[in-house]
This record gives sequence, C-alpha cells and structure tokens, in this order.
Amino acid sequence: IALAAGAAGVHLTTRSLSPEIARRTVPPGFLIGISTHTAEELAAAAGFADFAVCGPVFETPGKTAIGLECFAELVRDARLPVFALG
Repeated sequence: IALAAGAAGVHLTTRSLSPEIARRTVPPGFLIGISTHTAEELAAAAGFADFAVCGPVFETPGKTAIGLECFAELVRDARLPVFALG
C-alpha cells in the first residue's frame, strides 16, 4: 500500500510483514520503521529496518510501560536507531 501511495517509507507493526520481506520488495532508499518490544525483535530487524520504535516507556491508558531502565537496556546493544514511544 505504501508503494502504491507513493510513500517514502512504511512503519511495520509486530503483526505486519517482516522487515526482511519488506526490504526485498521496496526500492533502494525506501525507509522501513518497525515497532519492537523485545531485544529479539530488535536483533531480527537489524540489517532490514532503518529504525525502530519501542514503548510505551511511560504508562498509557490500556498499555503497560516498559520503563526507562528497560528501554535503556533494549537499546544498549541495538544495531539500528531506536526511538522511545509513550
């Protein structure tokens, strides 16, 4: 859908197409962002996604926060930029 719409990138959730498959189907320079919640998800996305978002870091209605300490631990070994949400 993002390609058909002429978008410059796409944000994938944990229930979306994997960043590995998406990377194989998009042109060079197309941005792929992913939502992550675990170190394993971050590691699996490295080399395929351009960046990741992780959270919520703070409590939000209906979602449990991971907290700053957990966020820092997750991004310490990440091999791609990670942005905090929430």
